[in-house]
Order: sequence, then C-alpha cells, then structure tokens
Amino acid sequence: MRSISASEMRKRLTIVNTEEYFQYMNNNTPIMMVTAHYGNWEWGIPMAALLSDNPTLIIYKPLNNKKFEILFNKMRTRFGGIMVPMKQTFRKIMEYKHQVHTSVFLADQTPAFHESDVFIDFLNQPTLVFKGIEKIAKKTSFPIVFCHIDRIKRGYYQAKFTTLVKQPQRYEEHEITILYNRFLEDIIRQKPELWLWSHKRWKHKPAHD
Repeated sequence: MRSISASEMRKRLTIVNTEEYFQYMNNNTPIMMVTAHYGNWEWGIPMAALLSDNPTLIIYKPLNNKKFEILFNKMRTRFGGIMVPMKQTFRKIMEYKHQVHTSVFLADQTPAFHESDVFIDFLNQPTLVFKGIEKIAKKTSFPIVFCHIDRIKRGYYQAKFTTLVKQPQRYEEHEITILYNRFLEDIIRQKPELWLWSHKRWKHKPAHD
C-alpha cells in the first residue's frame, strides 16, 4: 500500500458491478458504503477513492499509537480520500451533505458500552453492535451500499456492491443495523477464513437480570 500504483491496484482488486455504485453518483446522490474486516478491507479504502473524482470520506477509529496512525492514514489516502475520526463522522458528512460523495465505514467494529446498548445474535453469539450507520442514514436519507471484497487467489481480490437500503426512513428502529449484520453473517459463513476473527468482536457481554 505504500508503493502500489493506481493501475496495479485496479488490476489486483477488480469490481464486478460498478454500475451499482454509479447509479447513485450519476444521480448526484451521496452514499454510505459499508464493509467489514473481511477479505482485503485495507485495499477497499484506496479502491473507493479511485472509483471517481467525488470526495471519499474514510471513517476510522483512531489508534492509540499515533505514529502508526499517521503511517496507516498516509497509505490509505495515497489516491485521495479524507480520513475522518469516528467521533467527527456526522459533522464531516454534514459538511458534504449537498455535494455528491461517498462515506466509507468498517461497520463491524466493536463499540464501547457507552456507545451502544444494542445486542443482536451474530454468529450464534450475543454481540454488541454500533447504531451509528443507521442513525446517520435516517438523518441524511443516504442509501447504504455494501462492498463485499472476496479473495480470488493470492494477491487478487474482487469487489461486489449490493444496495442494502435505498430509503432509510422506511425502516423501523434497529432494522437497518440488523439487516447489515445478517448480510455480513451470510458472507462470513460462505468463507469464514476471510473474516478477521482476532478483533475481539465478543469482548462485551449483555447484563443479565
């Protein structure tokens, strides 16, 4: 990621259905692109910035080690893209609300207890989940598009876009959050070896009466 060229990136990570993305960009509609710690998610970040000349906001969770954070963010923005710390997400998206853009979320992060109180069944475990994507989508009316990055062979990946939600206001509370997690769960079950099992997804447990 520190040295790969744009042409090599496009060769190594191909997109099978760019029309799913450009139906929104060509209609001047900002989108929320969600993905997960699956396949090669780090390549998905520069790939999103290479898709078009419109702004790409990369939502990220700051690292405790600031030297590593600077290094990672420098790599992630080589082809464009604007790094946005999680706590500044809504404010930054509002800055671009009237301009066509893409905001990219790694939506399977583990929230702290003060950030969420919603547990769902995920891979047969009670799992604390973020509500932020659902909240932002309902406030902005932006569609939610899932980016599934699959491994084809060593060093080569393929991305496919799927619109999960077109009209967020039509969904009940927690429905979008559950929809995203169910969609991801199905993908993980197909190729469980491609998900990052080490990122402490279940470090929080629900309180029992």
